[in-house]
Amino acid sequence: MKKFRLSNTILWLIITMILLFGFYSNTLAFQPSSEVCGQSGSMTVLFVGGDAYDKVGHWPYGSDLVRLVKADFDNQKISVMAFSRDLSIQLINGKKQNLGLKFHEEDIKAEGDTVERVITATGVMTSEIFEELFGYHPDYYVAVELDKLNAMVDAIGGVEIDNPTKFTNENGYTFPAGVQTLDGERAAQYVRSWIPGYDDARFIRQNVFLEPLLKKVGSLEVLAKSLTLFIEFKDDVITDLNSEMFMSFACLAGKIDPEKITYDQVKINDITQMNPDGSSVVNRDVIAKYIASRLD
Repeated sequence: MKKFRLSNTILWLIITMILLFGFYSNTLAFQPSSEVCGQSGSMTVLFVGGDAYDKVGHWPYGSDLVRLVKADFDNQKISVMAFSRDLSIQLINGKKQNLGLKFHEEDIKAEGDTVERVITATGVMTSEIFEELFGYHPDYYVAVELDKLNAMVDAIGGVEIDNPTKFTNENGYTFPAGVQTLDGERAAQYVRSWIPGYDDARFIRQNVFLEPLLKKVGSLEVLAKSLTLFIEFKDDVITDLNSEMFMSFACLAGKIDPEKITYDQVKINDITQMNPDGSSVVNRDVIAKYIASRLD
């Protein structure tokens, strides 16, 4: 896979992608008459967020966030599809593995520095998982370590959310119902909380966070800090998108109405089949049709 260390934006997978959208949508002024944001057609990007070992010795999740994001320039819409890190897959060699841990295993097996290892692991996710098992070929990839979220949210002064329901997560953080401002630490806990509700509820919480984040990064307060943010976080993202494509991707997100950005979640019951022994694995044909029906 082509190696390109992003040098002109900030990103935290799907959340910091929104930071990117806000930055460029307010600064980019390139609108060719025959194209949308300098592009035509569409492109699909695989976003992978790496999750390292934590300090209390829990087994690493590997890739805590896996998203396919399709930018459709002709129809001016963006589709986001989330995949559970705990999605059980059966590899070509017959071995069963959770989707997130597959990324971790390839990362620790790879040689080279952090960038080279992430590129290798992301390449395996693209070729062995999405192409061979899921029957879908992403055009590009973006990878970043999730531990960057805290600093990025703090850098823009926190994010105000309207939490629909009070809850306490698995790490003892309590979030009351109603409007509140999350700093970097609490934002990371909020969007990554597994309890209560597991993947379905976490998916909803992440979307609760994304909308006000988009508004925040479009504010004059944050735009005034754009150069500082760029300098601070420019080396934290690994991608094979070139800068022009990234700018076009970001421009589209800033140009279209919020309702033209759709979020979908791959649910295990929608894409699995039962084995004779009672176990379940991903059905390749089913998931290929499932992805295509929502992204194509």
